[in-house]
Amino acid sequence: MSGTLPAFIGNLTRLTYLSMGHNEFSGSLPKELGNLKELNFLAIGSNNFSGTLPPELGNLAKLDQLYMDCSGVGGEIPSTFANLQNMLIMWAFDCPLSGKIPDFIGNWTKLIALRFGGNTFQGPIPSSFYNLSSLTVLQITDIYSGSSSLDFIRNMTKLTELSLRNALIIGNIPSNIGEYLMLKTLDLSFNHLTGQITSALFSIDALTNLFVGNNSLSGPLPLQKGVKLQTIDLSYNYLSGTFPSWVTTVGMLNLVGNNFTFDSSNSSLVPGLNCLQRNFHCNNNSPRCFPPTVDIEQTVNIERKKNQTGLIVGIAVTLAILGFILIFLVFYTRMKRENNDAEVLLGMGPKPKSFTYLELASATKDFDPSNKLGEGGFGPVYKGMLSDGRVIAVKQLSLGSNQGKDQFTNEITTITAVQHRNLVKLHGCCIEGTRHLLVYEYHENKSLDQVLFGNRELHLDWPTRFNICLGTARGLAYLHEESRPKIVHRDIKASNILLDTELCPKISDFGLAKLFDDKKTHISTGVAGTIGYLAPEYAMLGHLTEKVDVFSFGVVALEIISGRANSSTNLDREKIYLLKWAWSLHESNQSLGLIDPTLTEFNEIEALRVIGVALLCTQASPMLRPPMSRVVNMLARDREIGPVTSKPSYLTDWDFKDTTNSFMKGDIVTTSSKRSYIGKNSQYDNATDLCPKVDPLLCPVNASQLSDIIADGR
Repeated sequence: MSGTLPAFIGNLTRLTYLSMGHNEFSGSLPKELGNLKELNFLAIGSNNFSGTLPPELGNLAKLDQLYMDCSGVGGEIPSTFANLQNMLIMWAFDCPLSGKIPDFIGNWTKLIALRFGGNTFQGPIPSSFYNLSSLTVLQITDIYSGSSSLDFIRNMTKLTELSLRNALIIGNIPSNIGEYLMLKTLDLSFNHLTGQITSALFSIDALTNLFVGNNSLSGPLPLQKGVKLQTIDLSYNYLSGTFPSWVTTVGMLNLVGNNFTFDSSNSSLVPGLNCLQRNFHCNNNSPRCFPPTVDIEQTVNIERKKNQTGLIVGIAVTLAILGFILIFLVFYTRMKRENNDAEVLLGMGPKPKSFTYLELASATKDFDPSNKLGEGGFGPVYKGMLSDGRVIAVKQLSLGSNQGKDQFTNEITTITAVQHRNLVKLHGCCIEGTRHLLVYEYHENKSLDQVLFGNRELHLDWPTRFNICLGTARGLAYLHEESRPKIVHRDIKASNILLDTELCPKISDFGLAKLFDDKKTHISTGVAGTIGYLAPEYAMLGHLTEKVDVFSFGVVALEIISGRANSSTNLDREKIYLLKWAWSLHESNQSLGLIDPTLTEFNEIEALRVIGVALLCTQASPMLRPPMSRVVNMLARDREIGPVTSKPSYLTDWDFKDTTNSFMKGDIVTTSSKRSYIGKNSQYDNATDLCPKVDPLLCPVNASQLSDIIADGR
């Protein structure tokens, strides 16, 4: 979207969530935004706004999340922002904010994440930040004037990420740094730190990435190092002494530009490093070090044998060139074939970042089985860490999988064209010969199905479950109605919804997605997806519209509030099929009996609203299912839910009582052995084409299979 933001947006006074990120809006932010006093989420990042932040935004007393990174908004942060006492997260990097960092931010005691960077702020960093004891993420970089010590962080012992790069920090590393037990990433590079590196810093168990290069630190290296600390940059300081034994066990280590001592006992530990120290005089005519001596007699002997050596060398060089040409021709033919494969795979649409296979092998420790997250139809998925400290999930295409290669291409084409808070982010891919890999952001809470149906180590309370339903609906509404062309996911299910650290849902796995022309009412295609989530008209006739995703969402919503899969033979007979049970409870005015018994507290009004929406979404006729934008409005209470009286025909027409045993034990015409939900399901699992390469009207999905679709679940 483009153009200026209209002033009448201030009339939406009941609005609680407003996300305008990743558009092309321009002009100034209207002051009328200050009328949205119920707003708790505002995102204006990645736009072309200009001007300053309206002081009226200080009226949004309920605002707890503000994202304005790359928005174009500049100037000083208004003093009225002191009223935003409920602020939890504020991102404001890569936008021209200026002036001093306001002292009143130190009064936002609920703040858990603050990111400033790429601005023109002046120091010092306010000492009032001492009060922000709830912070887990703090990034303040590129301060232009006014130095600060690290005294203001002494109460921030909950930090997991601290980045104060190029922030004019002076003094010593705090003596209590060992108390920051959850710290994973520390970046204090390009500052003016002095003193020694305390051993307590290297002993933090959680620390994985340490960057303190370009300071004035001195003294020896600590003798011990935490096991997880695998990325260390100590370059361009004044460190001295010899090397402890751990220097050979670190994945990435930068020690150049220091004053370390080298002798016969340690020069081989880090080869070549002695040439890159402050006190070493290098040879200007050669990239190598000065040779210690020159043997004159040996030089004379070499000169005497010059003619004989020249003849031998000439013959050897000629043979080597011929051999090289032959080898080149062989590899050229092979590489041309592999490059053609890559061109076919990436020949359309925007291209993501390209990783080398060596990068990903290093990130996953050569695809160590201990890093394996799971495996689906596409192939195995591994956890890894890039050299910059980012944790990733690497999906590896199994060799010889033609279906997987199609999904690989489709996923790149689809997901690189869309960006939304509730869609998983693709960092890039790797295509080298027969190796095809996708690189995603990693979510440590994994997928929704593992939380709901797994060992339940992570308990989801009612507000979290409701927000997962709402966030998933928003992601689908974006795909269906805001993306151009619109996208039908085709495989919405609990295992394809990931949960980030804040338990925000992220729709993943676009391998089966279809781009949908607005001019077409529907398309006919081979049936693909996961049984238990397929809409009837799609399962039987291959009739595809966005209402197929709406149906799947309704099933997922019922799973979220009930805490169970859409079918389970371990339950009483009347509860085996979730949809059928939900309708039975609805018809007897006992819908709240569907709620997960582990939820001791829940909002009854919201619960009934979610159930009502789910029953509308799973209607037999796609015409009776609401679009996802209306689903969002109904969940957010911006639109009332009409009476749900039409029981789906697929529940009334099929006689489950007589056929349950045959569904469970008989031979059914499906590819159930290839279903996407398997034992230890990967968080990036792939679904199955139920009838690949077959005309949809000839697809062998009969009445028995439709019942299986409803019955089998997950």
